[in-house]
Amino acid sequence: AGVRPFTGEQPVVVVLAHLNQAPPALPPDVPTPVAELVMRLLAKDPADRPASAQDLAAEATALRGRLQDGPDALLPVAPPTAARTEVSAALTTALPPAAGTRRLPLRPAVLARSTGARSAPGTAARPGATAQTQRWAVRGIAVLLGLLALGFGLRSALTGSSVTVPTVAAGETAEQATAALQAVGLSAAEDKQPSDTVPAGEVVSFTPAAGSEVDEGSEVTVQVSTGKPPVTVTAASLVGRPAAEVRSELAAAGLAPRLVQDGTGNKVGTVASLQPVGSVPAGAEVVLHVVPTPAPAPVVRAPVVQAPVVRAPAPDKGGKGDKGSKGKKK
Repeated sequence: AGVRPFTGEQPVVVVLAHLNQAPPALPPDVPTPVAELVMRLLAKDPADRPASAQDLAAEATALRGRLQDGPDALLPVAPPTAARTEVSAALTTALPPAAGTRRLPLRPAVLARSTGARSAPGTAARPGATAQTQRWAVRGIAVLLGLLALGFGLRSALTGSSVTVPTVAAGETAEQATAALQAVGLSAAEDKQPSDTVPAGEVVSFTPAAGSEVDEGSEVTVQVSTGKPPVTVTAASLVGRPAAEVRSELAAAGLAPRLVQDGTGNKVGTVASLQPVGSVPAGAEVVLHVVPTPAPAPVVRAPVVQAPVVRAPAPDKGGKGDKGSKGKKK
């Protein structure tokens, strides 16, 4: 008495013991009627237990009265019949007779307590016996209440149900995952987090993981991807470096660099500045302002001056000169 009938490291071990093992006997100092009633409550077959809480209350009330009346009144009590519907008569009348039993008259002390009359001289219970029986009555009622609470606990443990967390399908959205969880009796809580592999808006995983057994009505956390994490762009580590090198580095980080030849600086082909900087979303465009190659100086050509053309005098076509020469020779 005062301890559990079955113990175990796991609740299921205790449940199986209740289902398959006979309960241990109560200590010998427990009154026989009390022990018999406790064993009836622990019976495996429902037909061997009291039919209802009303019947149990009737038996317990009658047994308590007999315990308070002294140990010599602890005689076998007939179990209640289905025809008994009221408990109020338990203090003033004996239990109804059943087959093979006889009616037990109530002692004067019980009648006096139930009617409020004083006990006749010489019929009062002994003070020591009354205190002892009251202690046993309190223990018996405590045992009965404990058994009732244990029965409700066993009922909850045996009737509770568990469900399996569904599997996450590739490309499943948060709305689809929530609907799948609710369909099996679970609730969903959304948790957004970046992912290098799962596109934004799609489910990454469940917590507890898919395939786990959980109690019906439990909450499952749905991890939803926000896409690739942002990229940190630091101007101090990029300005002044060759534009081709910076462009390759930003592209490998998941950004879209674009070169603009409008930078100013001393070294041609290097990055003069860039925008934006800091935490940049993956896939965003980053403009690199590059120092351009200076344009070649224009070639200045000297003007071409043409010299004047000097023409020789045309010969005399009249022959006058020849005639004069011929006359002198003569």
